[in-house]
Amino acid sequence: MKIAIVKLSSLGDIIHGMIVLQFIKKYNQTIEIDWIVDETFAGLLEDQPDISNIHVVKLKKAKQRKSISLFFNELGKLRKLDNYEIVIDMQGLVKSAIVAKLIPSNLTIGFDKFSVRESVSSFLYDKSFNIDYSENVILRNISLIENALEFSVLKENIYTKTPFLYSKREYQLNSISADKKNILLIPGSSSSSKCYPLKKLATLTNLVDENFLIIWGNSEEKQMAENIQKLSNNKT
Repeated sequence: MKIAIVKLSSLGDIIHGMIVLQFIKKYNQTIEIDWIVDETFAGLLEDQPDISNIHVVKLKKAKQRKSISLFFNELGKLRKLDNYEIVIDMQGLVKSAIVAKLIPSNLTIGFDKFSVRESVSSFLYDKSFNIDYSENVILRNISLIENALEFSVLKENIYTKTPFLYSKREYQLNSISADKKNILLIPGSSSSSKCYPLKKLATLTNLVDENFLIIWGNSEEKQMAENIQKLSNNKT
């Protein structure tokens, strides 16, 4: 069986989605899994051994450039992909549903109209499932996969899931502690409304006696990281 997962963005959503890969493979090792992702986040998936092929679309770039021609060119690429037995839209947005619908397949699956923020997306699927929108996002993703492929995942296996993020690059992190738990903080987001207040993040580092590391991706996020460090009594 050859399936495709549509999860275009963003960083956190893709990571939460990647958890399903190991359970699909445990259910049936022969299933080939391809992933459709926006160009911006393709690097997250590159070294994942359970993914056979990554198909990149440049929808964010088309939006940023306000380029209608690039937008339709990227959608046109999807029609040329090989046929899949099942395409699963794990995002539940209108744009991801359109992407899923354009990919040649025997069956397109997603969340039903009561289970997503953009209910119109559900009308583009051949089959949809009701999975409470207020449910934990990881459980929502796994439930959708369970329904699509008709198998079950034990909850205890979710709690004891194996690592699923990989990189062939070598990184030197001198701040890693051997004595305390290492906790990673990511203060930045694609939208300022999603950013947790820096003072509260600093308070968290003071309340928890562990080793905190802060990562950033641009100059603005670097400034956020430095501000948290200044406000924290704990070494970050």
